[in-house]
Amino acid sequence: MADKAEEAACCAAIAAPADKAAEPAPGSEAAPWLMALRSADICVLYQRPDLLYTKAVNLPAVLQAHWRVLCRDSDLFPAAIAGQMEAIKRLVLAGGPPARLECRLPSGPAAAPAGQTGAEPQAGTSDSRPLWFRFFVEAHYDAQGKIAGVVTTGVNISELRAREDVLKVLLREVNHRSKNLLAIIQSLAAQTARFCHSPGGFLKKFQGRLQSLSSSQDLVTDSDWRGALLRDLVFAQLRFYNQASAGRQQCSIKVQGENPYLFPSAALHIGLALHELIINSAAFGALAQGAGAITIDCRAENCAPGAPPAGNEAENNAFAAGKMLQLSWREEFAPEHGEEAAAVWGAEQGTKAGKEEAAGSGADNSAQARFGSIMLERIVPQSLGSWARYSIKNGMVEYILNIPPTQFA
Repeated sequence: MADKAEEAACCAAIAAPADKAAEPAPGSEAAPWLMALRSADICVLYQRPDLLYTKAVNLPAVLQAHWRVLCRDSDLFPAAIAGQMEAIKRLVLAGGPPARLECRLPSGPAAAPAGQTGAEPQAGTSDSRPLWFRFFVEAHYDAQGKIAGVVTTGVNISELRAREDVLKVLLREVNHRSKNLLAIIQSLAAQTARFCHSPGGFLKKFQGRLQSLSSSQDLVTDSDWRGALLRDLVFAQLRFYNQASAGRQQCSIKVQGENPYLFPSAALHIGLALHELIINSAAFGALAQGAGAITIDCRAENCAPGAPPAGNEAENNAFAAGKMLQLSWREEFAPEHGEEAAAVWGAEQGTKAGKEEAAGSGADNSAQARFGSIMLERIVPQSLGSWARYSIKNGMVEYILNIPPTQFA
């Protein structure tokens, strides 16, 4: 009996005529139900079998502006939505099952039904953000089992739809970035195979480059796809060498200068460039000897894109609009091994300067350009829309990469 009384009180509150959303009287049996509707952002509308509205509870402002007793769907909703509403309600009145309809209600004057002018937006409400509602339509039966009216329940799903839209954008972005990453991996595999003469050699070099790419990708992912700090990138690439060379004599490595925030694509490609420099040094240079020195420097340069700067020193170290960053790797070999190491590295890399160095020392200079030098001199600069200089001479390896303002923050 108590349940039926509560149901009757709630239905009476909904079915009773009113000019605006009902305000439950304090202490009434219907008050908790109506308060729950408001808290959940749910509205309820009641119509007679002739589809004239007699009651509405907790209407959103966009519908409240056009509400009146004995109005129709065409008075509340835009024409397209009103037509769908009336069609499914007539099916329900004919004995059909409960139905649902999901639609967007634009706020502000645009929400007015056809031929009417919308009310002014209420203070504190948005006049442009669309509202998404999911409406449930079902018949209301009286005690004799006859249809007494139609109950329409509207649930505000605007936040849910907004989250879905954001998720779709994120999925498209992930798909785009995944394709870019796969393209880089495909290029790495093809170029590595081109310059390897055995499966074992290919596997070793390709795994190293994949590890480098994975390390840079971890930094980018940890930053929510914003990018990576240059020094974090340098230390991440050095970490693999440090793990492999534990217990060996180490050369001096200095990281200095600016620490820019590199955007994702720049971080991945610069990470690959650092990897090539590190593995080459570990094979032929200062890291292999455990002597000499490596200096990694980053400075702001006042040079124009597309042409090398006049000197090695920047005029101003501060970041400024239009300035490029100059990332440099300078590696000096131990005096007793300098010329020999530069010659071997130059022949291995196939650079013009390296070949000349190798020829002057009697080393074999017949090697074609290796993927390492192609990566440093062509692939990385082109991916950044910039240029680089790579030289091996006078007992020193020098690599200078210019990073345009569009690639860092």
